[in-house]
Amino acid sequence: MIYPGRKDTIKACGYVGELIRMFDFALEREETEITFNFAYRERYTTEQICNAFQRVAGFKAPIDVIPLPLMMMGGFAFEVLNLLGKKTSINQARVMKLVNSTNIVPTVLPDMGYEYETDLEEALRRWQQAESTGEFV
Repeated sequence: MIYPGRKDTIKACGYVGELIRMFDFALEREETEITFNFAYRERYTTEQICNAFQRVAGFKAPIDVIPLPLMMMGGFAFEVLNLLGKKTSINQARVMKLVNSTNIVPTVLPDMGYEYETDLEEALRRWQQAESTGEFV
């Protein structure tokens, strides 16, 4: 396993159970409309996310970083295959999504008093427990 492009890409993330709690919290408010971003307040890097999977599920840690130029060449190769009739969803734009941060800091509901019940590791534990096989699929 390898890191795509870099280890410090920030990826906004959240657990669906937390999303439901946020909806409930928002619905209990007196406001007729609330617009908010769903994500943990803690911003996790790709490395932190991989480490959390390692601790919770025993996944192996990535051992190295694949350079972005090499990844982009791979994306281009798949684009060429696509032009030749071999349909694939891999392209350079999707490769860039792996290294572009989704640096979202949710403020609206937390500023209204919302308190998170989970963090990344707890979310992974709950997700794992919810799967009938106990594995991430």
